[in-house]
Amino acid sequence: MLPFVFSRPTVKKEAVKNPVLPAKQQLPLWLLAVTLQTPAYGWFDGTIGRHLPQDKLGAYSAFASDSFSEVMSIDALIDDFRGPLEPGHIAYTYNSAEVGIAYQGWRLARILRYDYALTFSEDTALLNYQIERGGSASIDRSRGYDLLLKADHIRSQGVLIGKSFDIPLSGRTLGRFEFKYPLKVDIEFTYLKSTQYYDGWIRGTLDEGNLTEAALLEFSSELEDLNSLNVTGFSDIAAEGERLQLLANDLREIVESSDLYLEVDYSYYEPALREDEIEQFADDIAGLNPQGRGYTIALQFQLQLTDRWQVQLGIHDLLSSIEWDDTGNTKGSLYATQASLDALDVVDQFIQQDLINRFSGSSFQPLNPDNPDDPEAVLPEIEQQIIIDNANIQAYKGSHTQTLPTRTWLQTDYQVTDWCTAIVGYQHNTVADFWNLGTLLFDHFYLGYEPETSSLRVGLTHRYASLLLQSDDSDIDQAKRLALAGSIYLLF
Repeated sequence: MLPFVFSRPTVKKEAVKNPVLPAKQQLPLWLLAVTLQTPAYGWFDGTIGRHLPQDKLGAYSAFASDSFSEVMSIDALIDDFRGPLEPGHIAYTYNSAEVGIAYQGWRLARILRYDYALTFSEDTALLNYQIERGGSASIDRSRGYDLLLKADHIRSQGVLIGKSFDIPLSGRTLGRFEFKYPLKVDIEFTYLKSTQYYDGWIRGTLDEGNLTEAALLEFSSELEDLNSLNVTGFSDIAAEGERLQLLANDLREIVESSDLYLEVDYSYYEPALREDEIEQFADDIAGLNPQGRGYTIALQFQLQLTDRWQVQLGIHDLLSSIEWDDTGNTKGSLYATQASLDALDVVDQFIQQDLINRFSGSSFQPLNPDNPDDPEAVLPEIEQQIIIDNANIQAYKGSHTQTLPTRTWLQTDYQVTDWCTAIVGYQHNTVADFWNLGTLLFDHFYLGYEPETSSLRVGLTHRYASLLLQSDDSDIDQAKRLALAGSIYLLF
């Protein structure tokens, strides 16, 4: 939403019937009001329509980009996780741009949005950091990893329609408090179209235990020794049953020390887990052509409680729904440790010849017709069944409904003197909460501070243009909290 004018509370030097400042004073302040809003959702969370002269047509253009990362600088995060890595579990970026017109409280605008919010465990960040820096060979396999990753992402564009209006409250009371001024309300409806998104989560455990490369190499060496015995059929397996049983028991101990589990439920415009490279799923998700269409509704309220004190509340994406067609979906779970143990049970059955009768005259077609006694003629079918039993995962093309996370902000400001106004703000979203403190000086300069991120906020507004910057580091490349907002408007 575009901003309410920060019309500072009017000092009551004499009886005042209308607390709103004259238009000449309001216009330079409308963008600066944005700086006082919650940056996690873009500073443009309000409306401009009501604050331009009601009898004139106004055109405006505004943008806001706000990002935060706990684990490393934003620049490093974008550049393939090049670090250094710090403790943390959230990262997000919210970006928007609007071009529109406003007249008599109505607004019509073209809007672009790019939202990406991630929640993850520290182990997930560490594992990804190791892989990005050196591939799978760089993973520290001496420890386990508790995995969790939740993503809310959409790149969209659309049309926004907004309306500002007043609800009279003058003369009404709440206990002993009597309202003097109207409640200002702004409602916004946005129709969105999109072709790119991720919505869902993945979690699990990755603990290889004794299932190390060295252990597998030793097992492979013993297996090579058995291969030299020319084991080609069930009769040979029976002859070497004791040695095979010892080898299977050794492998079982190695597998039992591991904990390999994955659970996933996400929808996407392109697969993030390389499902398209897995033969079992490739055909089911081939030719994805995702098309998303939907809406989002936002509200903002502003109430002047006294001549010096006012409060504002904004709710972004209060209601939303994006319907996706022809999109990818992956759901289910895989317990790799149990799958491996079940495979060893099959080995035991081979060793004990329990499978000989089971597959005699079955519908399984031998891979080697010249030697139906060959275990390799049966094993692939058994392995496939083991995967089905333990990998309850589906990847398919279908529909999905995405709900955008609701984001809220609250702000109160108090005019201390004619040239200084104190501001306190609070913001909440699904991944972060921030407080901010600030002051408006001489109606044109804003200086603020966000304690949680130790970031400085500075703003400058002119009659027809404004610019604001927030960062926690003087070197932008090292910033973990970074935001930039700007606007320009014209009257006809």
